[in-house]
Amino acid sequence: MDNKTNEAALARLKRLPVASLRELIGRLTLRQAESIRGQQPEKNELAQLLLARYGPILLAGRPGADSRTSPRLELLKQLEDSDLRALLSSLRGRSVRTRLRQRLLHDLAAFPWVRGSRNSLLLTRALELPDPFAGHSEDTPAPRSEVLPAAFEYHPLFRYQQHLVDELLKLLQTESRAMLSCYTGTGKTRMGMEVLCRSLQNRRSATVLWAAHKAELLEQAIDTLKRIWPHLTRGLSLRVMRYYGGNELDECELAEDQINVIFCSNQQVVLRLRAGDPNLIEWLGKTDLLVVDEAHMALASGYQDLLADYESIRGDTHRVLGLSATPGRSDLISAQESAALGKLFHGCLVIPDVNGGKSPLQWFQRNGYLSQIDHQRLHLPSRLTRKLREQIEQEEDLPLAVLERLGRDPRRNAHILKVAAQMVRKGRRPLIFCCSVQQAKLLQDLLLLEGLEAGAVTGEMDLRDRHWILEQYRKRKMQVLLNVEVLTTGFDIPHVDTLMLCRPTFSGILYEQMVGRGLRGPRVGGTERCLIVDFTENFERFERPLAWQRWWEAWPKSRLDFLARSAPDAWNTRQA
Repeated sequence: MDNKTNEAALARLKRLPVASLRELIGRLTLRQAESIRGQQPEKNELAQLLLARYGPILLAGRPGADSRTSPRLELLKQLEDSDLRALLSSLRGRSVRTRLRQRLLHDLAAFPWVRGSRNSLLLTRALELPDPFAGHSEDTPAPRSEVLPAAFEYHPLFRYQQHLVDELLKLLQTESRAMLSCYTGTGKTRMGMEVLCRSLQNRRSATVLWAAHKAELLEQAIDTLKRIWPHLTRGLSLRVMRYYGGNELDECELAEDQINVIFCSNQQVVLRLRAGDPNLIEWLGKTDLLVVDEAHMALASGYQDLLADYESIRGDTHRVLGLSATPGRSDLISAQESAALGKLFHGCLVIPDVNGGKSPLQWFQRNGYLSQIDHQRLHLPSRLTRKLREQIEQEEDLPLAVLERLGRDPRRNAHILKVAAQMVRKGRRPLIFCCSVQQAKLLQDLLLLEGLEAGAVTGEMDLRDRHWILEQYRKRKMQVLLNVEVLTTGFDIPHVDTLMLCRPTFSGILYEQMVGRGLRGPRVGGTERCLIVDFTENFERFERPLAWQRWWEAWPKSRLDFLARSAPDAWNTRQA
């Protein structure tokens, strides 16, 4: 929104009582802000925080379990009874009889919000806010299927990528399953797509299924396919089909005389398989290649069901390609997990051999494909109750209760806030991984009160709002981006140069996914160096070391080398 729109909205919010503004912002935020700053925020600061927190969706929220109020409700309270009744009558399209003020407020505060609709505009204008706060009309969803045009810019593979693709194509001629593992930021999706396209070059009809667990990963894969297909297949027609986000299967769409690539949510496919969907079973029977993105997740029962059903239907002709930076589940140190995953992919793992048999890590960094890493450890002692320590002993990773407690710790949050502000003053734009949704929102508020442009993305957000925030960060209009495990995969903003890891974990896989957001080097549009800031905890000398410790011990040696040596019985690693 432009400055004029924001100024008008700010002037309207400042007409709310201070008590209402404080209630909307929340006691926890204010208590920690006042403790850190040593003073209460002024009314103008409260109004600015509220506007910055919600932005264009200021009126979209409704009172719920977490809060008995909302910006819409507090603004409605300033209207006369007659205005409330007239507004509700206009929204419903019929006369409203009730004269009870509380009933009118409740119905208006809970009225369904549809972006850009007539009713949203009526509400916005009645509350004296600029029209942009009514939102734009609903975005047009991505088409369920589309035929790709034949003109996109093409960037050839790097030499190491070409070697890996050649090795995979050769391997899949004799083996039914294989996995490609390479560092985050080195182009696994691109290499997977090259395998897909080159395997279809001489075909006139075929079907490929590409599975992933997040819509962002699937859209990223579709974008990659669009850019390389016309240049590799000499004008062959291709139909892209989206089987996620509620899209249904239609057997008529699967044309026999063309190439079909179906992008699907693994959760949706598994549910349909378990329900015995005849269309999906027929599609699997026609699928020449199944690609599993983030394939370290393939040990989950749903994925194993999909692979087993696919093999049962296609027999020896089934082909599965897995893509992952971390070919293990809990941790590569666990031989049992590595063995199980290795068995699932028939022991066929392809990894890069680019440094004469030595660790490939330094080669990728030296040649600019990966960033040089600067590591900073900030120790914040944590005291855990005996009950919480007992919970940790029963979990593979830190339980939610522990993470939520850490996220509420005022001294810890004050230190995180101080470090984030220091990073911004140095010209950095930190990406922060938080312990909980509550902590992400709290830190966002504290940063906003410090005058910094901060946004937070969580799994509970509307995807459109999440994408809008990410776009602001991508365009460098936002100084700090906070998230809660949303950006471990499917997030590609190469200019990330600072990661603040406030969420401790025992999982080497999760830790590597978080760190991977800053690994992209200058040769592929990233940064020459990336600073990783670990907020470490003592946990009163808990027996298991946190993942950051194991990861940084293994990092100089390269985890790909470590994999090849650690579980020889699980993987017959093919080095390309």
